[in-house]
Amino acid sequence: MTSLINDFKRAEDIAAVIKAVGHPLRLRILAILNSGDYRVNDLVDRLGVSQARVSHHLNILRMKGVVSITREGSSSRYALCNCNIRTLMTNIESGDCAGLPDS
Repeated sequence: MTSLINDFKRAEDIAAVIKAVGHPLRLRILAILNSGDYRVNDLVDRLGVSQARVSHHLNILRMKGVVSITREGSSSRYALCNCNIRTLMTNIESGDCAGLPDS
């Protein structure tokens, strides 16, 4: 694997994923998905936001390869599919990311 210093395309691709992850609602979605697969309605209930809003943010995450979708009849289940994002979320939740605010 080439260094980001010399690989502009790779740096662009990683920056796009970081940008997708770096939204407060998407971080909350990822925190939930870090514990397992969930239907959109389950996410809506846990987050207290509209189904349209959750679906919009899930679509952004899916397009960047962060989450995957599995169709189940008339509903869909979402799951984290990027091991680096899973590690990031685990570290954020455990407080292992130096410099990030605690709550």
